Amino acid sequence: MSNERESIIKFIIITPVSPVLSNTLLKVGKKKLINNNSFITVSYFILKNILPLFISYVTHKTF
Repeated sequence: MSNERESIIKFIIITPVSPVLSNTLLKVGKKKLINNNSFITVSYFILKNILPLFISYVTHKTF
């Protein structure tokens, strides 16, 4: 029961983080490089690969 509750708490904390981070990346990207595909590729790579690792690292440290 406590394990299930912990995962729900993690989910509630993590869920809002990802869209906020991706929106911030997109806003920064639009300001700096308006028509640059490389930035989109890099930010997509970060969101797809690095962000989940970071989130799992943070959750393991926090909980």
